[in-house]
Amino acid sequence: MAMLGHSPRFSAAYISRRKNGQVDIFTMLRGRFADVLDRASAHGGATYTTEWWDDESAKMRAAFLPEPPDDFLRNERLIWAMVANSPMFLECELPDLERAYGPDRLLSLLEEDLVGRQILNVAKYHTSINSVHHAYHIHRFVEATGCDLGGVGSVVEWGGGYGNLAKILLRWAETPVTYVIIDIPLMSAVQWLYLSCVLGPDRVTLVDDLDTPIEAGKVNILPVGLAEARPPEADLLVSTWALSECSSEAQQFVVGHDWFGASKLLLGYHDSNEKFAAASGVGDIARARGATVYPIEFLPGGYYAFL
Repeated sequence: MAMLGHSPRFSAAYISRRKNGQVDIFTMLRGRFADVLDRASAHGGATYTTEWWDDESAKMRAAFLPEPPDDFLRNERLIWAMVANSPMFLECELPDLERAYGPDRLLSLLEEDLVGRQILNVAKYHTSINSVHHAYHIHRFVEATGCDLGGVGSVVEWGGGYGNLAKILLRWAETPVTYVIIDIPLMSAVQWLYLSCVLGPDRVTLVDDLDTPIEAGKVNILPVGLAEARPPEADLLVSTWALSECSSEAQQFVVGHDWFGASKLLLGYHDSNEKFAAASGVGDIARARGATVYPIEFLPGGYYAFL
């Protein structure tokens, strides 16, 4: 039975005992990372990224090849780009989650994993600020829309980070979901590795050619270049800040494919800035779809768009 924690040291030992099998899977799969990256890179898709992201991807790629290190989630570029670790986020988000859900539910949703050695800085739930942050996105969506994630059969996530939001959303749903993550090749390879270790290799599929099927009830890793030729279908479209960090062509790709058929949207985005000139466009296309935009009170210039 899961128990509340009292110190980072206790949580580290607790997670190590409970998730020790992930080490064996990581050891088995890390040698395939370079091959998976090559296969994911075979389909192009550069038109959907930005110059800044191309530079960041190159830096992470150099650090993760020929094999990702044991502590790949502590890579400084990965942390800067896709790990929320601000105590201010925690102060604003965790109390809201605790008001809405009991400790047993939060333990089951938030408990961190061993692979990648994510920093455990929320000892009470054996978790990270980043996992609290991702759970908060889902909570705000469920609260605003009344959506029962257990009734969502298929999800497309545009830009999935290292796979953490997908992991938490699947825990939240508690039912089989056909989950597709569309991303740049490097992150597709990272997602394949991380989620294979966390969920089990049999629950993750790399969709690397036109003949590889999208498998029901699994997480399907779909490189963005291949998504042009075989766009997936979804009940729910998720993108937390990824669409606002893409090119305007990426946003129009999603709109041009009718949001992959999704009738529900869970989006996070920010105002345009020097790095991401197209960022604010996410709000425009979401409103046109019928979504409601909610400013994030503690994150100036940040917004949710929910449908």
